[in-house]
Amino acid sequence: MVPLPATRLLATPPARRPLPVPRTDERVLALPHAGGFSESDTVLVHRRFTAWLLGYLLVELRAMDGDPGEPDPAFRD
Repeated sequence: MVPLPATRLLATPPARRPLPVPRTDERVLALPHAGGFSESDTVLVHRRFTAWLLGYLLVELRAMDGDPGEPDPAFRD
C-alpha cells in the first residue's frame, strides 16, 4: 500500500488530484503556519517531513525473504 501513494501522487499533476488530497495538505500546512513559520518554511518543513516519512516506510515495509533457498514462495517470509 505504501509504494502506491509514494509514487502515484508524484506522477499526478496537482490539478488532477482528488479533492481530499489538497484539503488534507492545506490543513497540515496551516498548523506550522499558525505556529509562526513563514509560508516558505512551512512548505519546506512539509516536504522534508513527507519525504522522510515515505522513505522510512518504504525501507521498513520492503519485501523480506527469510529463506532464499526455500523453493515454495508460500513458506517464505
